[in-house]
Amino acid sequence: MNWVHSPAMLRPFEYVDPSTDETLYLYTDKRLSVLCIGDRRYYFDRITGKFDGVLSSMVDVAGGIELAD
Repeated sequence: MNWVHSPAMLRPFEYVDPSTDETLYLYTDKRLSVLCIGDRRYYFDRITGKFDGVLSSMVDVAGGIELAD
């Protein structure tokens, strides 16, 4: 998709770092790609890739999926 400069939808991805026990989570919606590290969310525009902001609360992720601690 990068070759044709088209945004792709990603399957939600969760990874727990065994050395730090920190959870990394990545998902996309219609407008944003979201990278979650611990209790922070980093938002990126899916079309441009431009950083769009940070939120430090993990209440409600990807339609109700909760992160495992």
